[in-house]
Amino acid sequence: MVDLICDEYRRAWALRYTREAGVDLALARQAVSIASVRDLSTIALRKAQLAIQYALGQPEYLDVLVSEVLLEKTTSREPLLSLLLKIKAVMRDISDPQSPLNKETIVVVTETIVNASTAVIEAVIGEEA
Repeated sequence: MVDLICDEYRRAWALRYTREAGVDLALARQAVSIASVRDLSTIALRKAQLAIQYALGQPEYLDVLVSEVLLEKTTSREPLLSLLLKIKAVMRDISDPQSPLNKETIVVVTETIVNASTAVIEAVIGEEA
């Protein structure tokens, strides 16, 4: 039974993005060039972010909310909003070609966020992703 928070349409997209984030993370682990690692990790993070947004509601509205909080340079006491803010910040850092982050660091950070996203999705929809 689907939770009231997440209808069947959003549940399906949340699960799809969760699975795709895992695949992109696996590809990032195998990538040789740092540019490929950055690109694939950023894609995995974006999909993890979208999975959470679909599970919680309308992704467009949540994107606007995250952007507004970032523009105001405030913090959030809401754990899921804080997670979305962190994902956006990490995506920005990882995608920056001038960033000193190495492959191992990028993959570990991406894996941590993808795992956290998966846990959120499983908690919201009530089934394993």
